[in-house]
Amino acid sequence: MPRSRQAYLVLVFSLFLATICADTVILPATLPVITHELGLAPHCAGYLILAYGLALAAASIIWNQKRDKRNGIWIGGAIFTLGTICSGAAVDFYTMSAARVFCGIGVALVVVSELELTRYFLEPQTGPLALGILFSMSHIGYMVGGPLAGLSVMDGHWRLSFFVIAFIGLSLTLLLRPYSLGLGGQLPGLPDQELWRLRDGLAVLGRLRAWYVLQGAVRACLAAVTSFLGLRLIQEYRLSPFESGQIYFLMSLLTFGAAAWTGATVSKWGRGRNLIILCGITLAMMVLTLFGLAVASETKTFLILTGLLTVSGAILEMTLYTMVFQAERGRLIIWVTISLAFGGLGTGLGAAGAAVGFRLASFPGIALAGIFFAGLAGAMIWRWWRVDMEGAGVSST
Repeated sequence: MPRSRQAYLVLVFSLFLATICADTVILPATLPVITHELGLAPHCAGYLILAYGLALAAASIIWNQKRDKRNGIWIGGAIFTLGTICSGAAVDFYTMSAARVFCGIGVALVVVSELELTRYFLEPQTGPLALGILFSMSHIGYMVGGPLAGLSVMDGHWRLSFFVIAFIGLSLTLLLRPYSLGLGGQLPGLPDQELWRLRDGLAVLGRLRAWYVLQGAVRACLAAVTSFLGLRLIQEYRLSPFESGQIYFLMSLLTFGAAAWTGATVSKWGRGRNLIILCGITLAMMVLTLFGLAVASETKTFLILTGLLTVSGAILEMTLYTMVFQAERGRLIIWVTISLAFGGLGTGLGAAGAAVGFRLASFPGIALAGIFFAGLAGAMIWRWWRVDMEGAGVSST
């Protein structure tokens, strides 16, 4: 493939990934306004995010069993666009739930297909750079989503933010048709180690089950707090929706910086127990921060603790990715698939757990839900610590 076509491929892929990530921030950033407009109790937002996470997890596993995923990009883009339009047009809990399910399915098809086609069609020396650009653009999408939601709410039209995302998604979907990407023709057979098979996925899941549970628990811990962050900022600390969106922008900026720093330095720590120690330290910081968030009464204190939680979570997640990549780079597609599924599942369960905690104990209950999932992550780290980490560097038995 010519270099110009490769650059075009990466550009369109990265813009679509940023659009997807921007969509996920709109609901939590302006949660009180949206739930009030739809006549919902605030905790119902957790169940909406759960619907999105379950759809994402299921669709990513199912779609990855196809050999040729080129059509999955624009089909997924069309489903995602439909989901965002329905999100903006939702009138109650059920229509919004259906809309978020459509979005989750579309995201799964797009992301899985993008990652595989990026690695397959790009030259080996440019593939890692392309993947780095894709993941960087995801953080930019998170940065844009919060302010976009805040501005639309301040203007009195929260639905507009979903429609803007839908317009961008539709435009990119038209560019993602296989013929426009120059990906026509018969797709050559992928090597056996790169082809998704359900039994291979189960084998990888068996070897890395502790890692996947740990990743899902960490994602659930973070989602428990971030899913209801906008609600607390607006209701308890009396910030405006626009200011809430700015907070999400700053959190995304911190995540981007922490992830970039970790990715550049963590490989110098070596393998095995050094990285497990780093995981344990960052998880301990997250737990302490969550206890602080449960009792924080001042806005400044709450924001500082939220920033610390964001940085700690980004460092922990990037360390986990580094550990498993060292051991499973030969089966990267299968690993990414299961990782995406567990990440979506963890996000959904974390938001649902926070919803239950909010119903039982208001805002402190949200932090307690995060502590519960952090405890599950700690159990997985302790399990890892007790096994022999020589050789592959990652094990669960």
